[in-house]
Amino acid sequence: MALLIVVCVSLGLIVGFGFLIENIFHRLEYRKLAVQFKNIYFSILIAVPFIMILYTIARPDDENFTKEEIMELVQEQGFTLEDSFEIIKQHKSYGIGDQFETFTIKISEKDKNNAIQLITNSKNFKYKGPDNSERLYMSKNKYYGPKIIRNSESQYGFTREYFEPSGLSGLAPTYRRIFISNKTNELTFSDIDE
Repeated sequence: MALLIVVCVSLGLIVGFGFLIENIFHRLEYRKLAVQFKNIYFSILIAVPFIMILYTIARPDDENFTKEEIMELVQEQGFTLEDSFEIIKQHKSYGIGDQFETFTIKISEKDKNNAIQLITNSKNFKYKGPDNSERLYMSKNKYYGPKIIRNSESQYGFTREYFEPSGLSGLAPTYRRIFISNKTNELTFSDIDE
């Protein structure tokens, strides 16, 4: 309901702005300019959502991860999935300057134990306690510095974070995170570019 109110108010403000500018041109006796402005403004106002809808309908369905892509992304983090797995959920979203990709898979007990052993046997393994909210991608130095792999455990599960600064100011670093749940055989992968 709140989203509907926000959308209606936003639309009202955009349309109201168009009518305000047109009214100003009319009052200044620029009638031809007012008509041209109204035609162009409202054409754009109609065309932009129409183009967005067409793009959403017509774009190829590359939003889902394949099992091969999942295997490759998990192997890049040093994990090996020997048994078959089931894709539980996946999501990709993109914005201006932002990218977020995630998937959750159900793995075998054997693969889960191997992954946990890989994390806990690493040199930099730490128990983070109940709060494991500090993320490497929130680092102050996102652009320069060494590649960091951090392995940790919280009350909810085991985490491996991979962080590599871009080396260029303004270019997003590489941040990937794998989380393995304590309670289930679920492995969640996240790739965040901000």
